[in-house]
This record gives sequence, structure tokens and C-alpha cells, in this order.
Amino acid sequence: MRLVNRGVVDDDVIDDVMYRYIQAAASPKDIVILVDTSGSMKGLRIEIAKATVAKIVDTLSDDDFFNIVKVQQRSRCFTHLYSPKKNDST
Repeated sequence: MRLVNRGVVDDDVIDDVMYRYIQAAASPKDIVILVDTSGSMKGLRIEIAKATVAKIVDTLSDDDFFNIVKVQQRSRCFTHLYSPKKNDST
């Protein structure tokens, strides 16, 4: 199957890509978020990292799990495969 014919993408390829995207978006996810907390991550940099992590967690569904790993010289897990929607009471 040719993916591109004279600069035009085949409709079957577009359908396949959309199907895979929808499946990936709808499927449960296990996510590990690494947060650099070394000396270079002070002030605005760490605030941006925190806001980014919060936005990622906000996009997760009931079926998704995540873990946050703090990385400095050693790594430390904040959670153990936590589901944000199922464990809101903790």
C-alpha cells in the first residue's frame, strides 16, 4: 500500500491513523512522570514543572494510573500507581 501518492495521503491511511489515535486516547494508560528537582530547577522552572504535572494529571481518566518520580541525585516515588479519579479521597 502506498502511503502518499503525488503528495496526497491515501484515505485508508488517514482512517487507520485516526482509528489508532482514538484507540490510544480511549485506552487505559499507565504513566510515569519524572520531575527534575535538582538545583537547576528553582523558581520559575519548578513552578512550570509543577503546573505541567498538574495539567497532565487533570487529563487522566478513572481507568488511568500514574506515578510521579522525583529525580535529583537519587529518585523517589511520590505514589504507587495511583488512579486520580478512584483515589480522590486520599
